Amino acid sequence: MQTTSTRYTVLMTVQFFLIITDLFMNSFSEFLRYDSHLLLIFYVIQDLCLIFAFTTLLLSFFSTYLFQAGLVYLIYNKFCAVIYIMLFYLTLTIAYHSWSLNMRWSQSLSYVWTEGLHTLYVVQRSVAVLYYHLYKRAVLRISDPRFYKDADWTLASIAVH
Repeated sequence: MQTTSTRYTVLMTVQFFLIITDLFMNSFSEFLRYDSHLLLIFYVIQDLCLIFAFTTLLLSFFSTYLFQAGLVYLIYNKFCAVIYIMLFYLTLTIAYHSWSLNMRWSQSLSYVWTEGLHTLYVVQRSVAVLYYHLYKRAVLRISDPRFYKDADWTLASIAVH
């Protein structure tokens, strides 16, 4: 039992580290706007962290009793919002990174904010808040021990569907 508890603690710690890393990168990436090469590295690291966060959440889903018993739709029903928001946020983030680097690459010292880029920036940062909330909630919910053992609530959920 101790190794199982330790495993979930490590997994939750990694997942919270990924959220904090993304928050940090969103907050401070504009300070690097004068060095396009460093900003590119920063953006690639942020995108990789988002992909890793999605992967670790999926691995958490795959290790549950419900998934292993073939009751994937129960997990999907409980966590579909976070899955869609994560994919949408990843898409917005990659689009913003690509567009902003394309605009700034050759003229890093000038002001190059177009209306479209500014709109994408605001939408991406707004969706980030929703992503942080849903991801944190999903990480805490998936760590519930009931997901990892056969329980009566599973049978009740099956009867409803």
